Amino acid sequence: MKPLAEYQQALLDRLTDPARPRAGVVASVAGGGVRRVIESYLDDVSSNGALTLVVCPTRGLVEQWADRLKARERTAVTVLDSTEAAFRLLEGSPEQTGQVLLTTYHRAIHGPGSLALSELNFELIVHDHPLRDIPERVYSLNSRARYLIALVDQQSMGFWSDWPLLANIASEDIARELGHPILVDVQYRSSVEERMLRNEIIRLLQEYASRRELPLALSSDSRPALHASLMNLAAAGSDLDGAQNKGGADVSDLSQRAWTLLDRIENSPDPDPRLHALDSVLDRQLADGARCFVLASRIDDTRYIADHLANTGRAPRGVLTVAIPAAERRSILESLEPGQSVVASYGVCELLDVWPPNSVVISWPSPGNLRLRGVLATIDEASGVRFFQLKESKSLPHEGAS
Repeated sequence: MKPLAEYQQALLDRLTDPARPRAGVVASVAGGGVRRVIESYLDDVSSNGALTLVVCPTRGLVEQWADRLKARERTAVTVLDSTEAAFRLLEGSPEQTGQVLLTTYHRAIHGPGSLALSELNFELIVHDHPLRDIPERVYSLNSRARYLIALVDQQSMGFWSDWPLLANIASEDIARELGHPILVDVQYRSSVEERMLRNEIIRLLQEYASRRELPLALSSDSRPALHASLMNLAAAGSDLDGAQNKGGADVSDLSQRAWTLLDRIENSPDPDPRLHALDSVLDRQLADGARCFVLASRIDDTRYIADHLANTGRAPRGVLTVAIPAAERRSILESLEPGQSVVASYGVCELLDVWPPNSVVISWPSPGNLRLRGVLATIDEASGVRFFQLKESKSLPHEGAS
């Protein structure tokens, strides 16, 4: 098995330190390999005959944990995915066998699964990307554990917010380990109102995904991306008119809330701080004669960015997505002059074999920036490509003001 990266080993050392805090947070961008570290730690916990619980928001994530742990062949795994599994758990003595129990939040608080878990004591509970707001019954589970870990995105907030930080794995840590170019952060700061609105929209989308026991596929949290997601949810509820959707969940009430949030996002008076940050770095790089690639996860975002640049007199050379024929994309890239830009989806640049001289990549924000790392993985520092990522400042607008 491949050795752990330096930052992963540092996290494992922290977890196995007897002086570690009882509860802690591991914040990481996607692709940081955090679960691999936790799996190694679970091997040690289970070898001592202790019981671990891993709680996830979706069935798909539970299945991923089960597949990976079973492949290690060092840990007994029980998936609490049915009434039968809950009854078997009630009849057995898992605390004496070093098992890892896997379940969703829904099953942890409803039915026989909730009853089975309430009878057990745990050496460790791992909350893998927990829901921001969880019922009191899950809090009571935490009281039955010796140690608690929350695996979260870097800017997530919830019941774990006051827990000490065990590790904070950034894109730079991964890039440095792999020998890829280092990202330069270009920070922007959203208004309190915008943050509140965005968080409210994301919570609504999370609730919809949770009702269907599906993952929240949020590749971008920009205004156009959230607007598109709200439109889909609003339309789903309107079309169903109170009927159940394919996941068996009634979403008509969520649809009404989606329409309300759509009105708010469409009537927001605040300028988009991401566009201001993009302008600042793009203007500087174009003035220096760079060939600039503005990359985004979603087509909604590429159009939004291109429209903004056109409206401010800096129309890009082209807007490139994988839907555009390869010959046309190649023609635009080959004709890109110094001081010009293109707006593109990540998928287009993942397919690039050779970057033009003096290329600069500016990454539009997306949760985890997973697709950006896909681009980084295709090149090394010797290529000379420079990378900037727009990144939201964690401080609120009034913080640090005199």
